[in-house]
Amino acid sequence: KEREEKKLILNTISVWTEVNQSKKRFHNPLYELNTKQIIPCCSAKKLRFWDNFFLRWESSLAVQEDIESKVAFLMLQIEKKQNTLQSFQKALMRRSSNFTGRFNP
Repeated sequence: KEREEKKLILNTISVWTEVNQSKKRFHNPLYELNTKQIIPCCSAKKLRFWDNFFLRWESSLAVQEDIESKVAFLMLQIEKKQNTLQSFQKALMRRSSNFTGRFNP
């Protein structure tokens, strides 16, 4: 009743509107249609514990260290990318100043 009173159907859109209008954005290029039945392997040798999933709320030191090492690695990657960007920007500035200097009357 409250939804009808506030006329929500007129003021909101479905998430599917965005998905259907931007299909390329949400397309998984790795998807392969499989019409066969999927039978999982339950062998003990094949079982894996998904620690990133099952321990995601665990506050133990081992998990915390893993997160900290990942953050440190990502920060290093960011720093490298920023340095590369700065190098490209400097090279671009040098080239553009050389280019404009040649054609000034």
